Amino acid sequence: MIDPDVLAVFTPGSGIVAGLVDQDGEPISTRAWSVVVVPGSTDRLRVVLANDGDHLTPHLVDTRMALTGGDIDTFVSRQVKGVVQSVEEATPEDRREMAIQSRTFMQKVQEVDGRPVELLERMITGRVKVVEMVVDETFDQTPGPGAGHEIGSSR
Repeated sequence: MIDPDVLAVFTPGSGIVAGLVDQDGEPISTRAWSVVVVPGSTDRLRVVLANDGDHLTPHLVDTRMALTGGDIDTFVSRQVKGVVQSVEEATPEDRREMAIQSRTFMQKVQEVDGRPVELLERMITGRVKVVEMVVDETFDQTPGPGAGHEIGSSR
């Protein structure tokens, strides 16, 4: 089960990035626009990822992925790692969740940094894929001496 405190940094308003390594060992880094727990699961996440480079393909199934989320207001950051279970097209529900989470993120950035939402909206891409992953590790990535400390096993 994923700790609720860990999940809190993957809710609307947080900044989230994903890192993967494809089967050839090539790194992939991209922005995550939405993270939700798969209904009925305690360790599976459904993640909408920007796919501008078309790197997110079914060949990523069974590879590892790391998601790092950070609270815009407090800088509290958490990371989850796990195995990619599927890569698929976004559903209308995925796109609705992406719209909610991205809008909330941009509003928070505007509140904290003063950047106009109109400028931030350029980051949003229509090219996305949905990756489902099973989480098996969680870490505290909050800047400071405790960064990188494992929170506990999610298995």
